[in-house]
Formats: sequence, structure tokens, C-alpha cells
Amino acid sequence: MKISELLSETAINLASAASTKDEAIAELVALHEKAGNLSDADAFRAAIDAREQLGSTAVSEGLAIPHAQSDAVAKPGLAAIVAPEGVDYGAEDGPVRLLFMIATPADGTTHLQVLSNLVGALGDTPFRAELRKASSPAEFIEVMATKDN
Repeated sequence: MKISELLSETAINLASAASTKDEAIAELVALHEKAGNLSDADAFRAAIDAREQLGSTAVSEGLAIPHAQSDAVAKPGLAAIVAPEGVDYGAEDGPVRLLFMIATPADGTTHLQVLSNLVGALGDTPFRAELRKASSPAEFIEVMATKDN
């Protein structure tokens, strides 16, 4: 599954004002809802919160990937925000500036595939910088597509 195909322009905010983990998660859930990825935003938020209780999804180097499998997901998708001022996500290495939220149905396989592909792509520091510099959601998706090949 190609990462860029899970993104839509309506599920990307390149200038998020979120400053806390809760604000960032709320914004990402709202972007998923706006993109039509969810059948029940409240139930999906509960699934995200339950996953966060297991351990932080802050990865490192200014990146967080909150994720959940849920029957409240209508179709697999990604939502993304760039937070230029940084989000206090509780990461050991400081504020998070790039966040992706994975929403997948509770089918068992799609979730792991998307998470693995996304983590692999975002392990590239210059690539993350390119994403943060995107001037439009369309450009953000184009940059993501370079890692699909």
C-alpha cells in the first residue's frame, strides 16, 4: 500500500497551531473526519487515547505517529500536521513538529503495513525536512510519493 495514496489534501494542515499532545490529537482526528476516513470520530479518538496509554507514539527527532485500528474507521487513511512552533508531546528529545495519524479498520494487516512503510520513509532526516517545507498539501503529497517507489 502506497503511503501517498492514504493522504488527501483535506487531511493535511501545514501550519498547525497545536501546542499540546491533546490539541494535536484532536486536530488529527478532525482531519480524518473531514477526509471521510471515520464513521465515528469519538470512538476513533477513544482508540487513539487507549493506544497512547500503552506508550507514547512520539518516535524521535521531532516526529510522532499516533495510530489505532478501530471499527470506527470507514477507510484506511493518514492525517498529517506540521507544527512549526512544536507540540509538547512528551518526547524525550523535545518538541514534535511533524505528526502523522494512521487510521485503519480493525483488520489486523493493513495497520502494520502502513506503520512499517511510514516509519521506514520518515527515518530519512532530509526527507522529513522536505515535508516540513512543503508549501501546499498537494506538494506534501508529492513529496510523500517520492518514498512510495
